[in-house]
Amino acid sequence: MALSAALKAALRSSSPRAVHLCEIDSPEGTTLRYSMRGYSSVGTGHYDGRVTDYGKIRRVLSPRGQGTLQSVKTFVELEDTDRAWAKLSEGEFADDIENSAIRIKLAHPEVAEADWLTRFAGIVDVWEWTGPMRVAVSAVGDDRPLIRKYPRGAWVINNVDWPNVPSDSIGQVTPLLYGKHDSALLSNTGMVPTIYVDNSGFRYMVCAGRAADVSRVLKDGVPVGAGFTITNPIIRGKLYTLVDFAGDQGDSSIDVDVDGYENVGDGTGVWISNPADQLTHYLSNFVFGDYRSGNWLSDSSLVDSTTFATLASYFTNHSIEGSRRLSSQQKAKDVIAEWLQSLEARGWWTTEGTIAAGVEDPTIIDIYQDDPWIRWERDLNGPFRMVPDNHEQVTALTLNYAFSEADGSFAATTDVMRPSVENRFPDTLDLPWSAAH
Repeated sequence: MALSAALKAALRSSSPRAVHLCEIDSPEGTTLRYSMRGYSSVGTGHYDGRVTDYGKIRRVLSPRGQGTLQSVKTFVELEDTDRAWAKLSEGEFADDIENSAIRIKLAHPEVAEADWLTRFAGIVDVWEWTGPMRVAVSAVGDDRPLIRKYPRGAWVINNVDWPNVPSDSIGQVTPLLYGKHDSALLSNTGMVPTIYVDNSGFRYMVCAGRAADVSRVLKDGVPVGAGFTITNPIIRGKLYTLVDFAGDQGDSSIDVDVDGYENVGDGTGVWISNPADQLTHYLSNFVFGDYRSGNWLSDSSLVDSTTFATLASYFTNHSIEGSRRLSSQQKAKDVIAEWLQSLEARGWWTTEGTIAAGVEDPTIIDIYQDDPWIRWERDLNGPFRMVPDNHEQVTALTLNYAFSEADGSFAATTDVMRPSVENRFPDTLDLPWSAAH
């Protein structure tokens, strides 16, 4: 949220004051426009002076480490002397008022509408009458897309898309694939399982869309050098990456080492290894967008490009890569929570209605303390000295990373402990989005 240069200059001047405007998209198809005092705009029309109060824009903090997005909420109180709200609440669209889009903008008479500042963008949560012809409208960020499950139903394997699909493959979900999955330095038996989808053409599914590269195919854990082809067919409008064998492989397990999606979608792009870019791709193509085939969709405007670019630079500077295979229908908010926890990041809704993310940089900067006013015998070792409480402080940590989808477990583990501590309080940290190679 940043002021435009034009709006900033106007606010600094002695010209007429700025005004907050409220817009509510009625379920009837019209937009209700309100302000504290009457205001007219050439582009958007008249705003009735019926606002009696704007609530503070509040952020709801999530418990630290839980991975949930910090939400944002506010309210607007209106005088309904023209009975516009009453008519709406008594009409056929009464049940649709909640979830209507609502926006609060900071405008100025001398500033073009394109330079107005959006203070809040979300949806109507609840509303209530607070007095005669007076209504309070509570608003929250629009998180409805995040409580639905993805990939969408079109990616569920069925016998219409795949007439020769084995019965035990029906109902499985076409996987989404991010990052490098390479078992060469780990189990060496293949990191990603395939799904048998055609027992006539001997076809095994790797993922939805086009994977950047299938580097190895393994049969029962042993590399296969010939007798198969990597294909990218479009089946009933959806693009896939498959391993097509020349003959029947029986009941053998077919696994692969594979590089996930690249950033174009036709095989010519740059492999997406940065976790911030991976989450942006997932949200843009499979949550806010409905990708089926062709090049990937553009980055969604509902993903805050500024914070995600900063976060991507952080991951690049610290050589942090991500890997994940999403092989079941999950709520998007749960995928985001897992991503945030795995990468020790924090996520929040912006007041403009976009998803933002950042990380607490653990880089320690050593500063030489040369302050003559700090004296060891009095300030650091005296009666008011600060003594850290180590009670039940984690002193041993098991770190699990490099998840192998083929084995259903983490392929690597690191144990860290403080050897000088007698009473140990162990903990475990799983990193499902960590690099899998």
